[in-house]
Amino acid sequence: AIEVSKRQMRAREGTGNPDNILKLEAAEAKLQELKSNMAVLGKEAAAAMAAVEAQQQRLTLQRLIAM
Repeated sequence: AIEVSKRQMRAREGTGNPDNILKLEAAEAKLQELKSNMAVLGKEAAAAMAAVEAQQQRLTLQRLIAM
């Protein structure tokens, strides 16, 4: 992690290898995209779990009423 931080600092200062700077920027963009996708997936998972819970509650209520 420390080495990554050092390389990021060098890239931002412009003292690093241009190819490595481009790779770093591409990796950072990809990381941001993945973080965004994970946030969306998390929201979708929470909504799906809430829907399943609501369905289970309805089924439980129906079973109790049928008793």
